[in-house]
Amino acid sequence: MPTPREHILTALADLLRTVPHVPVLRGEVLPERISPAGLMILRDGDPGDPAATLSPLTYHYQHRAEIEAVVQGNDRDTAFGHLCAQIGAVIRADRTLGGRCDWVEAEAPQPVDLPVEGAASLKAAVIPVVLHYSTSDPLAWALGHRAAESAARSAHRFDPGPAGGVRAGGRACCCRLPALWRSRSPRVYAD
Repeated sequence: MPTPREHILTALADLLRTVPHVPVLRGEVLPERISPAGLMILRDGDPGDPAATLSPLTYHYQHRAEIEAVVQGNDRDTAFGHLCAQIGAVIRADRTLGGRCDWVEAEAPQPVDLPVEGAASLKAAVIPVVLHYSTSDPLAWALGHRAAESAARSAHRFDPGPAGGVRAGGRACCCRLPALWRSRSPRVYAD
């Protein structure tokens, strides 16, 4: 089963494919021929080190993927500006990638001109795209579990247990510990 990272990167590639007349490759090398409208190559990038929260354990990523935007031709400055504007427009149109991601934001490119021997120069840039998402398991978690976890959290009802403790779903819950601390030693564990 694909990981959320793969679902999100696939959704980003599909979103970029909505830019008309511009081919989108994923993790490929730069081809010999560039479309007149340009070319995009999506690189998986680096998920980085996640922040973690407890109860339930959740890893929060700010994954930095990269879009290599490339144009070629005599009017490459205008074509490059147009391509960047189109990338920005499709990302603004769907900041959550259909609910797969918490937030998507693109950063400003730093374009460079690349001479090509015997052909028109290339104008290219790497456009960093930050994908904000959370997962309960960075290796094996599947997106289908997000809905199940959300439903479980909303159905998590507490009822009083014996001796003033708290029980959740028929099991003793960690929320009972503060009540025990206050009853035994209020000076040490006071809120």
